[in-house]
Amino acid sequence: MWKSHIKPGVEYALREKRSPAAPLQRVRILEHIRGNRWKAEWVDPNPGLVHFVESGHLLAPWKEHKTFLKEEADEGRLREHNDRAGYWTRTLESLKARLENAPEERDSD
Repeated sequence: MWKSHIKPGVEYALREKRSPAAPLQRVRILEHIRGNRWKAEWVDPNPGLVHFVESGHLLAPWKEHKTFLKEEADEGRLREHNDRAGYWTRTLESLKARLENAPEERDSD
């Protein structure tokens, strides 16, 4: 999340690892420390734990965590569909062909 969108006293969904498979944790932001560091109190899974978190690990306000998870699942399904359809393969092949032809085009000038 953007630092300017984070407010003390509000609960957020936190993910320590940037993998969709990693579970969301519920934290309440207590105060801004400096830079992108915040003091947070865990609500779930370790109630009462107070520690520091980075802005980039906060994904969305907790009230919106279900919507965030749905969008994340939708994005995963879209990526799977594109992989099955060969979209990325065709794109990569096209880029590779352009790069292979690029030196020839420069030499002809």
